Amino acid sequence: MSFCRFLVAFLVFAGIDQGQCLQLSITPRKGIESLTKNVTFSCRTDIGSTSRPLEIFLIQITKGDQESVALLRGNGAISYGKKEGRRLHADGQIDNRAISGGYLNVTLHFPSTENTGQYRCHVVYLNNMNVTRQDSDDAYLYIDENSNSKFEARINGLEALVHAVSSKMDDIDDNVGKIGSLHAFSASINQNAQRGGKYYVSVGKTVIFNEVITRIGQGYDSGSGIFTAPVDGVYAFFLVMEVEGDAGVGFSLRTTDEREFARLYVEDKDVGDQSSVSSVVNLKAGEKVKVQVHYKTDKGTGHMYHNKYCVFSGFLIRET
Repeated sequence: MSFCRFLVAFLVFAGIDQGQCLQLSITPRKGIESLTKNVTFSCRTDIGSTSRPLEIFLIQITKGDQESVALLRGNGAISYGKKEGRRLHADGQIDNRAISGGYLNVTLHFPSTENTGQYRCHVVYLNNMNVTRQDSDDAYLYIDENSNSKFEARINGLEALVHAVSSKMDDIDDNVGKIGSLHAFSASINQNAQRGGKYYVSVGKTVIFNEVITRIGQGYDSGSGIFTAPVDGVYAFFLVMEVEGDAGVGFSLRTTDEREFARLYVEDKDVGDQSSVSSVVNLKAGEKVKVQVHYKTDKGTGHMYHNKYCVFSGFLIRET
């Protein structure tokens, strides 16, 4: 149910005895146009002189002529429902030692347009000859749907926002699930890869990084120097190379079906020179990536050095 604006009108009591013996009031009172989460009906008796030989037999609040909202009968008290939450709460007391203190309260929490209508407080008295007499008082609860439309629109907008946020959270959960499978590696050239700790290269050769530094998940084979994509996804690769021997050497990151996606050139102009390159690429599960020599100057040996001066790394950013 939605929050409502209430305009309360009170009808004049038409009792059958002298003076006003009974009153039904509604809170919020007439003239108050404020948002509230509940409305309370208070039915209270006041028969005037306590010397009159009357007892309260029954107090009842009804909606219209038929629907009973709450009923209190005989000496005693009632209390049911919760004072908070989307429920009806009722409490009341009949104590004929203080007859003017008889009452019945009913609170409608989060009332809606369904609660609009005429409400009646009905009291039955008994005299000392068991002859009954009855009093009643009416009040009308009016819920203005037109005034509430803008608030309902606001609530609908908030519900739409909550739905959108919930959908976004579902997307995030899906993405977290995709990120959850981690595959990463980093490898360098072992000092025993070739003679004297020097790794000699030639054009067209795959560089084998045979000393694994990090290997999480699946993919990198230190025996062949080839990384095989374990899943469809976006991958990042990094290559750092150092060349000695008075030569210039070009390296490329490529798939084994010769799809090249990054190049690096390093030339030994002093005592060893270093260069690096990185790339992000989409791979299908099973595609293979390697580092290959694609160019070498004629002069010099152009060998690479061990001790982690040359490193090949990669990892899965996310599955696709």
